[in-house]
Amino acid sequence: MADSIRERIVQNVVTTLKAISVSGGYKNDVPDDRVFRVTSIQNGTLLEFPTIFVRWSAPPLTIWQNEIVDRQLTVTISIMVHDSDPTDAVSEMAGNVETLIEDAQKAMEADVSRDSLAISQEEVEIRQPRFSDVFQAHASTDLVYNIQYRVSRTNPQSHT
Repeated sequence: MADSIRERIVQNVVTTLKAISVSGGYKNDVPDDRVFRVTSIQNGTLLEFPTIFVRWSAPPLTIWQNEIVDRQLTVTISIMVHDSDPTDAVSEMAGNVETLIEDAQKAMEADVSRDSLAISQEEVEIRQPRFSDVFQAHASTDLVYNIQYRVSRTNPQSHT
């Protein structure tokens, strides 16, 4: 069975973020094995940095119009970086978070149609960076996007 349009959009976002590299015109190198979908992170999991997590949610369908339905997908991109110099950790991590935010935004803006699967894409929030030295010193933030797409009410794999 073919993947739903929602699933293909999420896969497209993950693939897009895996392309972040200095050789690709970005400020950071993010190895593609550090960009992945996640539903939850086990406490105590040792992470390699930088890391990008992609999560999604979709509100329930409330309006049906004919056979074609417009849906909204909320995609949260969580960025995590660490410090390489513990003497000035917060300052360095803040700079690392900022450049990775810029890279993620640039990557997401490269194709707002998500390979012709989406009608529109809107960046709705960049959350205040959080700093932590519990378990592993790191900083993290979230970028939140709403992605509108159209789907057949009876066939989630199709636009028509």
